[in-house]
Amino acid sequence: DDPTTVTLAGTAGAINEGANTALTLTVNRGLVNGETLAIPLTFAGSATRGSDYTLSETAAEGITYANLNSGNARVTFTGPSTTEATLTINATADGTPDPNETVNIDLGTLDDTSGTNLSGGATGTDNLAQFTLLETALILPTTQTVTEGGNTEYPITLATAPTAEVTVTLSGHAATDLTPDPIALTFSSINWNTPQTVTLMADEDNDAGEDTATLTHTISGASEYAALTDGLQVRVTINDNDTAGITLTETEGETTVAENAGTDTYTVILDTQPTAAVTVTATPGTGVTTNPPALTFMTADWNTAQTVTVTGVNNDIAEDTARTADISHRISSGDGSSYPTGGLTPPTLTVTVTDDDTAGLIIDPPTLT
Repeated sequence: DDPTTVTLAGTAGAINEGANTALTLTVNRGLVNGETLAIPLTFAGSATRGSDYTLSETAAEGITYANLNSGNARVTFTGPSTTEATLTINATADGTPDPNETVNIDLGTLDDTSGTNLSGGATGTDNLAQFTLLETALILPTTQTVTEGGNTEYPITLATAPTAEVTVTLSGHAATDLTPDPIALTFSSINWNTPQTVTLMADEDNDAGEDTATLTHTISGASEYAALTDGLQVRVTINDNDTAGITLTETEGETTVAENAGTDTYTVILDTQPTAAVTVTATPGTGVTTNPPALTFMTADWNTAQTVTVTGVNNDIAEDTARTADISHRISSGDGSSYPTGGLTPPTLTVTVTDDDTAGLIIDPPTLT
């Protein structure tokens, strides 16, 4: 004699004109032969059912639908039945730029008298909030991609013919590497559906990070358009063409030291500008030392060369040819993301170490008696 539980569920939010979203009506058990449950639906909000939006059904075992778009709407489960019915809300593309409208869909009354041969009746819950039907003011893309140093284009048209001139003004590009042209577009009742092109130009920068910008399109002019603010943004991704790394410059094109404290130098700079401090650590191989062992670069001095001094270490071994020692380098940043070095292998510097030992025999004492 427990009541049959009904749940109305769906993802509430915005629905663009011409788009749709699904709702589900679920009962906690499949009805059996002789059992019937008619579930009423109620509608509220500023949108008109049957014109601003419509409901469509999905066929399922034991499910019938009545008056979905006018009158007293209900979904009936008749045993034997499945446990779920699916409805789709379709936002009508009416060709008229009205203000955004709202839709509230709820379960009607369910109690201990609901249904046929349900000894406990029925009870219901829903988790739906308000839906908003977004009017389409402009026909334009939602995203664009451009590579720094390059450009791309996208078209804009009005959704419907205006009663007066409409001006679309772009903003959101200040303090970014992006320059749109033109900044303002004017449409009339004659050219409203003729695409006008916006060109996006991305400036070169020194960092190795991907940038983004969100362009907002503000409408003024014809009163029916001026109130529309949704769907007027284009998110632009600016792909970077710089590669993080370091450049090593050797004195006179090579690094050579004599063992036993001979010295030479090389310099280090970053290849691109970081967003925070970056440390370059030098790890010398056997036979040489480096000083300083680590260099720190900031956003202001990333391309100012810093000097590393290489010193030879004596090994007391007479060698026929000069030996070599490699100095490897590691790049690190404090937060791990201020300098994108993933997959990067910093260069290794090879040092030539010249020998100062002479092979021979030392007799001590020099004379024997």
